[in-house]
Amino acid sequence: MIVVDVETTGLNPKKHQIVSIGAVDYDTGETFYGECRVYKNDEIDPRALAVNGFTEEYLRNYKRPSPKRLYETFYTWTVGRSMMLAGCVVGFDISFLKSVHERTQGSKDFPFYYRSIDLHSIAYQRFGKSYALKTICENLGVEPEPEIHNALNGAMKAYECLKIML
Repeated sequence: MIVVDVETTGLNPKKHQIVSIGAVDYDTGETFYGECRVYKNDEIDPRALAVNGFTEEYLRNYKRPSPKRLYETFYTWTVGRSMMLAGCVVGFDISFLKSVHERTQGSKDFPFYYRSIDLHSIAYQRFGKSYALKTICENLGVEPEPEIHNALNGAMKAYECLKIML
């Protein structure tokens, strides 16, 4: 299983773009982290930048890798690992990964779509409530991620929580 988190320029994968991907191999603890620029027509919501700490200037720098290149690098890292994805709100992460895949990979099938584990569902079963990652961490004695964070921070915190709860 791969615990994944993405940071984006907003909430809508049709208008916004991935800016970083963080992942942890659940079995080995090996990590992946990468960042990319956005495409010219991708929208950037300032509220997203307040969470991930990127600036529009940084994200529009065309000398940085493209989302396609980041996705391909991430996919290469996953080869030989379980293709099941887990994460804090893994449906959100999958929607953005799938969007980049569809925009850049043509007719190839999306490899991660059908198997996933959502940390919030497991936490709801354990605590009887739906909590944000920060509260899940606190309830489990895990130090929460910083307020401004990158995708690897989110993936690591979800990984730590899943290791305790599973």
